[in-house]
Amino acid sequence: MPERLELTKNVQFYKTNDDLDENILSDILNEASSNQEQGSSSIIDVFRDIKVTEENVDYQITIRVFPTVKPVYFLNDDAIEDRIYAFIILIELSNYLVVLSKSCSNFSQILKDKFELIETQDLSKLLGNNVEFQKMSLRNMTVSDKAVRSRAYEASNLKGTLSTHAVGRSIPSHIKVRDGGRIKSISSTGRLVESSSRESIDDIVNWANLQIQLLTTANQNDFLKLFAKKVHLKDVLNISSPSAVLIDINQIMDNILDESLKLKYELIKKVIVNGKKKRSKRVIDLPKKFQERIIKELEKVYELDGDLNIIGFESSSKLKINKNTLSISTKILEKLKVEENNNLEGFIGYVNKKGLFSVTFENPKYMYFMDNCFEDRSGISEIDSILEILSEK
Repeated sequence: MPERLELTKNVQFYKTNDDLDENILSDILNEASSNQEQGSSSIIDVFRDIKVTEENVDYQITIRVFPTVKPVYFLNDDAIEDRIYAFIILIELSNYLVVLSKSCSNFSQILKDKFELIETQDLSKLLGNNVEFQKMSLRNMTVSDKAVRSRAYEASNLKGTLSTHAVGRSIPSHIKVRDGGRIKSISSTGRLVESSSRESIDDIVNWANLQIQLLTTANQNDFLKLFAKKVHLKDVLNISSPSAVLIDINQIMDNILDESLKLKYELIKKVIVNGKKKRSKRVIDLPKKFQERIIKELEKVYELDGDLNIIGFESSSKLKINKNTLSISTKILEKLKVEENNNLEGFIGYVNKKGLFSVTFENPKYMYFMDNCFEDRSGISEIDSILEILSEK
């Protein structure tokens, strides 16, 4: 059955332990397929099949392909829905988990909790020093509403065109390069995409195995070394405290505008049933005027006190320090919901799961963004460039 699949090279890499618990894989499958059409059956359902490619690459594969339904937003009729097919594919390869998915329910929190995502700076090892950087999106290490927070650049080759002055305070969030005749892109979510025709599972595995070999042997791309450096959160917390937090609401708004995401509100009423008072819950679309007011408030930067409480909302909202990440906790927005791929969840839970917020520290050298901490390398990263200019040719 897996032989029916034809896939593009669009994956995430996660580092795993030597002994991968199959219960975790079951949890990922169940969470990913929680938006499956009610009463339907999976088209393909494979669990940890052992395979070998023609190039003698051993791997285990888990697949679930299933139907799901999505609302048709341009018709005012709840009975009409789009029926599409979604898939989740988990490939166990060496000590890595290679993840491919489409139109699934969000399962990223389980992956985040159980595995180590191979992120942008590490994925840059897959880009040789001869690649042409055609497009870059950069997040500046600031949350100030008086400064430019993000920028995007596009050129035939940004290396040699983009001024590297002070780029040490910039975090690459999306990169597109040309490597010979191939186009590759890396995103801040740890996703690697390489242009290609659709290929078989075995071809995808052979390609993924090559990428893993590069991850373990190659060096980071020289050009990307000029930008902000990823550092461990716990090391930063030992020397500096968080000072302010900003929810990256623009990405959420983009998803709302293209109708892949909807804001909802949970109404709770007290009703009398058989002479007893009970609470009745109902989820409704958030009216536009309330949506605009909430978005306006969420665009603000909120400062933190010494106990990491959000100033102005000390009794209800704070920044939490977890094992490897930070998260926002608030009671104020607990009734605000988001709906994505027919899956309903709390707004703040969605923000935390997606890493859609930034945190600055008392030491301005550091910033937390997309579940990672970064250090300003301005000045240090420019030394090699200055020496190259001064060196005799």
